[in-house]
Amino acid sequence: MKKILFFRLGALGDVLMTTPLVKAVKKKYPKVQIDYWTATSFASVLKNNKYIDKVKVFDENLFYKKKPLAMLQLAKKLRREKYDVAFVLDKHWIFSLMIKLTGIKKRIGFSRTKEGLFNTHNVGYNQKKHDILTYLELAKFVGVKNSDVQMDLAISKKALGFASAQLKKYKLVKPVCVIPGGAKNPGQELKIKRMPKEKFSELINELTKKYDLLLLGGPSDVSINKRVLSRVSPIKKVVDLAGKTTIEESAALIKNCRLVICNDSGPMHMACAVNDKVLAIFGPTNPLVLRPLNKGSDYFWAAKKPVYDIYGKLKESKNLWQKVSVAQILAKVQKMLR
Repeated sequence: MKKILFFRLGALGDVLMTTPLVKAVKKKYPKVQIDYWTATSFASVLKNNKYIDKVKVFDENLFYKKKPLAMLQLAKKLRREKYDVAFVLDKHWIFSLMIKLTGIKKRIGFSRTKEGLFNTHNVGYNQKKHDILTYLELAKFVGVKNSDVQMDLAISKKALGFASAQLKKYKLVKPVCVIPGGAKNPGQELKIKRMPKEKFSELINELTKKYDLLLLGGPSDVSINKRVLSRVSPIKKVVDLAGKTTIEESAALIKNCRLVICNDSGPMHMACAVNDKVLAIFGPTNPLVLRPLNKGSDYFWAAKKPVYDIYGKLKESKNLWQKVSVAQILAKVQKMLR
């Protein structure tokens, strides 16, 4: 092997969960060139990853807006790269078909029912174990065995300096980080995955009695954070930087927090990559498949049973968050901060 392709459309958390696989393969074959192709919106989490030689991007709308001609053009680009092996990390059959059209002889991916038809090697996908472990299972087809589940998210000195300056500016010493938003990507928004804003407000009101708080989020989370804070009093111990930081800067800030509380979302995986204290709040999705694997982390599950199937379709959602008690979440917070 001289060149290996890793291909994943997105989203942020899913891309991060593939990094242990990339690391395992690169450590086994350090001289092999590893290229990771992903959508423009998610490439930043792979920036400066020492196990990837080249990060290459494409427009996610090729798939979200179903543009077959553009997909064929992308396949032609990939064909010119002359990869020896391809890891097809998306599960939908359209990705395995497109990679087959590249002419790559060894194509490793998933068989979710019959969707891996166009791959040459498949691992079954049934959500009976964590997705990181499922990704790592793909490595067996290139002779790699590894159980290191730590995700990789490189943070530059510049971003760490930014975080240090912000913490100093707002006089925050090891704050608790709360991220009420997330669960929104290009072409998809899953509001049901977010704990209701009023419950986050109640949680923050309790936390401010003992801790300084830092709220984070992307541009689409600005309005969510504002609505959460509209029910918080007083807010002098809360600093909201939603929409004011890059993904890398947010990661640097998260790294400096004593605890991160967030929904099951991209920011959750980002937090797990840089901080060992993450409390993830799950709604309909299964923590067995997506929970933080850090030893110092924990999760709260509102549904208490899977209501998402292997295709990401919601089976039921009636009153999902209604019976959730903030006191239950606070109990976990207190245990983690002892």
